Amino acid sequence: MPYIEQLNARSVRNLGDFRIEPSQKLNLFYGPNASGKTSILESIYLLSRIRSFRSRRINDVITYGESKLQVYAKGKKKGNPFSVGIEKGHGITKIRFDGESIKTASKQAKLLPVYILTPNHDTLFTGPPKNRRHWLDWSLFHVERKYMSAWKGYHLALRHRNALLKSDRRIDPLEISGWERLMGQEATKIDLMRNSYVSDLNRLLNEKHAAYVLPGRVKINYLNDNYKNFNLSDLLAAGRNEDEKRGYTNLGPHLSNVSFSYEDYNIINHLSRGQTKLFSAALVSSQVDKLKELGNNAVVLVDDLGAELDVDSSKKMLDLLLANDTQLFVSSLSCPEWIAQEHEGCGVFHVKHGKIQKMIE
Repeated sequence: MPYIEQLNARSVRNLGDFRIEPSQKLNLFYGPNASGKTSILESIYLLSRIRSFRSRRINDVITYGESKLQVYAKGKKKGNPFSVGIEKGHGITKIRFDGESIKTASKQAKLLPVYILTPNHDTLFTGPPKNRRHWLDWSLFHVERKYMSAWKGYHLALRHRNALLKSDRRIDPLEISGWERLMGQEATKIDLMRNSYVSDLNRLLNEKHAAYVLPGRVKINYLNDNYKNFNLSDLLAAGRNEDEKRGYTNLGPHLSNVSFSYEDYNIINHLSRGQTKLFSAALVSSQVDKLKELGNNAVVLVDDLGAELDVDSSKKMLDLLLANDTQLFVSSLSCPEWIAQEHEGCGVFHVKHGKIQKMIE
């Protein structure tokens, strides 16, 4: 599994410069609100995704008065040492992994997979369909080597078709049909990989992960019914006139959706907030397990451990996530006594006013 042995950061929010040596398994960062706990998790997330999970603007993440932030880590992956670092500011993004310059965020995310569970976990279920498509796409970037190529090919063709639909000039049938054929070819690949991944997650959820924290059966459904069982390129050609009136393409995997159910009911309508958080944890755990089946693993972040959970549920969630032999970074308002008692060798850090003090190792 990948695990971080040393984490250094400079100019990340109120933390300033820091260096920590985390435990290989569980690490707890506790302290009052606005102390900097979540910013430590944010630093790790930045190393993988090259963006924050809290803000779209990098200037919001950089310490006030500074022009850029830097995060660096070294550790081991499959027994071999690795190093990773990013430098990010206004108009500046530099990424390095083992000394090699990395050009895309998707490649970096695959080199250092990181999954996160935040207090806003339910936006995956309650938010618009694009949230769920984004979740599914990034999940597949981690596990399916061919997915990025198909996704890029499809979206290239989609952009060209939409540009033709919006154009004032008369559409050349040969030109647009070429893009429609490419969309159909790549959509077939995308849907096959999406359906296969969802099927694998359903298996893992019900055999192991959701079953550990919830008593009933859960199910993920990939929804592409508006073109399922049809040749997409033929449907696009048939609907070209209507799409031209709209000015955009109204069919395809870029508009597909995902649903999550518990005992055949939408989980938002059937589960409490705490149960939904446990389901979210089971979902993350299943995704990590899928990575393990492919010979990889991930670092997992949990922001605000106790939110919406009682002590027993918090314990269950941690046990579930740690069962994957995963390095886990957790933030909490307080330091529960049972953490050190039940998790030998865990790292415990107190965070206050942006200063980090190691309490237990």
